[in-house]
Amino acid sequence: MSANSEVITAAERIVLLSRLSRLSRNDGCAPADDHGSIAAAKRALGPNHTDPAAWSCDTSEKTIEVCDLTTDSDVNNPNRSVTLGGGSRYVDNAPRIAFSSDLFNEYGDDLPHVPTLLTGVMSDWPAMQPGPHRWSVATLASRGTGPHDPHFSVDGGPGFARTSLADARVGIQSFAADYCLSDSQSDLAPLYIFDPAIDTRTFADGTRYADEFAVPDCFAQDTMKPLQGSVYRPLPPGWLLVGPKRSGTPIHDHPHTVAWNALLEGTKLWVCLPPDVDPNHLLLLGDDSSECGSEDGDGGDDDDGVFDLEAMAWFQNWNCDGGDALPETASVIVQQEGEVVFLPAGWWHVVLNCSAVATVALSLSLGLRRDFERTWPLLLEEDADFASAWRLAKAKQEEESA
Repeated sequence: MSANSEVITAAERIVLLSRLSRLSRNDGCAPADDHGSIAAAKRALGPNHTDPAAWSCDTSEKTIEVCDLTTDSDVNNPNRSVTLGGGSRYVDNAPRIAFSSDLFNEYGDDLPHVPTLLTGVMSDWPAMQPGPHRWSVATLASRGTGPHDPHFSVDGGPGFARTSLADARVGIQSFAADYCLSDSQSDLAPLYIFDPAIDTRTFADGTRYADEFAVPDCFAQDTMKPLQGSVYRPLPPGWLLVGPKRSGTPIHDHPHTVAWNALLEGTKLWVCLPPDVDPNHLLLLGDDSSECGSEDGDGGDDDDGVFDLEAMAWFQNWNCDGGDALPETASVIVQQEGEVVFLPAGWWHVVLNCSAVATVALSLSLGLRRDFERTWPLLLEEDADFASAWRLAKAKQEEESA
């Protein structure tokens, strides 16, 4: 890639906003008789790609092997790696911190400035306790859903699906019982529950999802909270993520917010790149030649344009035999269940679900007061109205809490 960073950033925004905007709409085209099925979700995301070849291909070269030789006495210096089919091998190099409630102040001013894995954050969560209520894709399905929101938003799939503006939803039972266990294995880029209703969703017995996890104090003060629900921040800051092996999140950044991702089940591979990384290392825009399906790679339709590489394809571009290595500034994290990844504002990241069992995670974002004076001028250049609304809302928030 030879585009400059400004062009790349603008293109990334278009792709990311397109993908996120569909989650706030309900314009899927699935017929009522199978609403909530995987087939209906695929039709909604790719109405012009009904040929199964557009969604699947020979996945024999898309194997994933997780190696974790970490001992109980050396959890802060893990010996972990992930090897992908084709030879790409990623060795964990991220710092670890044993979390305690008084480790960071209530505003998160002293949180790390590099991607960091936190241990011990989730040990008291009801969602992590042994028994039938411990969160996994199977238990989420067995506990059912509340009557008002039985379906979960999905993301992922080939390029044409990821840039679709359709709202695709699936039932958790069919996703868990059929798709995660078998059907996803033949998909080029499996679908991935990416659901924004984590604060309001309930199980069939009325228990709120939000009652089974806790937000640490250092992540509770969000400078963007006053904008929640407005045109500037229309979507919730928290998401439920459930994904089978080889699903994942393409490369993107959060220029003004930090994020923390709590993994309740499975294994995730992360590569994080600093805000000032050479844009050529982002592999931000792909073309259909990297994906399989029809001969031209996208199931036979040539009007889909460019898109962000699916996560598996992105990872396979690095460290292959004869290929380029990641930049030295890259942070590689092999995240296991019970661990939280903290991501500072502005860091690019791409995430791949690696375990045979489907991963279950929570991802939440917030604006830290420590980052405001650094990131606000950048936002002012991009969107003056948004920047002004954020500064006014933040000032009002501080006045009310004084």
